[in-house]
Amino acid sequence: MPVLKIGKKTQINVLELKNYITNYPLDSVHVIIEKGQAMPKQGCVSMFRYGKSCGLVEGICVGLGVSYTLVTPQAWKKKMMFGM
Repeated sequence: MPVLKIGKKTQINVLELKNYITNYPLDSVHVIIEKGQAMPKQGCVSMFRYGKSCGLVEGICVGLGVSYTLVTPQAWKKKMMFGM
């Protein structure tokens, strides 16, 4: 994920992400986005930043007309980390 460092924090570099996605034929791109959800003992600020990041990625996909799927962490880890 392309990020910008602002002070001690990082945020998604939305222009770089848009440029990365548009390097491919948009009708053949499908983005998988981890579904933002609250986790126990996670602070309000970090949850807000996480939700904002998920929304930015989803918004870029909608704006570009790119299909996407929201998946839970459990679902993608089960598929991608089998045998680990």
